[in-house]
Amino acid sequence: MRYSTSSYDAAILASTIIPLIISALVGIGINVGLGFVTKHMNEQKGYTGGFAWGFWLGVIGIIVVACKTDLRNPNNGAYPYQNQGQYYQQNQNQYANQNQYQAQVQNQYPNQPQDRNLQPPQSRVDALTQLAKLHEQGILTDEEFAAKKAEVLRNL
Repeated sequence: MRYSTSSYDAAILASTIIPLIISALVGIGINVGLGFVTKHMNEQKGYTGGFAWGFWLGVIGIIVVACKTDLRNPNNGAYPYQNQGQYYQQNQNQYANQNQYQAQVQNQYPNQPQDRNLQPPQSRVDALTQLAKLHEQGILTDEEFAAKKAEVLRNL
């Protein structure tokens, strides 16, 4: 049995083009479905639109829309908007606990200096040298120099 060229070409055409058309239609259908899913998710969070996210990006578009902040319920984000008083109270309690801890440490070690901004010995020498230069140049008076020197030496 011999095939004619026209029937042979039609058979090749049907076996290659038809699956391509079907797969294109299925792909477009899937993207349309993903577009509607992202549009619905976007609108549930208080935004408008969102179809293009799913249609063009597919699953990545769904992830993008899922990561958006919910405008209708801002408490699901990283910052508490509606319960600011409660958030402030929690922070106040935390600071109160830190202050209590510092007071306990100070009671355990009463001989520790109160000033936490102590300078290391080398910077004290530098500070005294700088004060002496300012005094020699006449920028500091004798009283100012004596007061600043006493302040630096007090922190020994």
